[in-house]
Amino acid sequence: MLNFRSYISEIFQKDSGSSDQHGEHHPDLITPPDSNHVLEYSYTPKDAQGNDIKEKSILTRFYHERGNSWNMVFSVGSRTDALNTTHDFPTDITKKVHEHLTHFVNRWRNKKGQDPVLEYKTKHPKKHRIYQMVAKRLGIRAENIA
Repeated sequence: MLNFRSYISEIFQKDSGSSDQHGEHHPDLITPPDSNHVLEYSYTPKDAQGNDIKEKSILTRFYHERGNSWNMVFSVGSRTDALNTTHDFPTDITKKVHEHLTHFVNRWRNKKGQDPVLEYKTKHPKKHRIYQMVAKRLGIRAENIA
């Protein structure tokens, strides 16, 4: 079992994801690229036979609040509470959410020339630390509004 610092380091290694390779068009981005109010990313992993694993599907949403402020929420298997306080965070889910967030931040920076400010709502301590670690790594501000 990894300690939390090792876990985060493994997930957010600079060379571990392809989040910087996508440019404007990320394969999981399902919102029209010209949308300025809601952006959604959707990812459904597949099993060895190529069938969708729906209980591990990830939907990451960004809602424009005001100015540079965006509210972020993600769901796993259509449930925002799927990662409750009694379970560890699966690495594959955390990596994918990190990839979506990185793409969103880079896209906003390229489009507006500014950093977005993220707001999220969680009482889950690990989820809060993950949001903060991603924000720190991307050099943006993230606030827990719970």
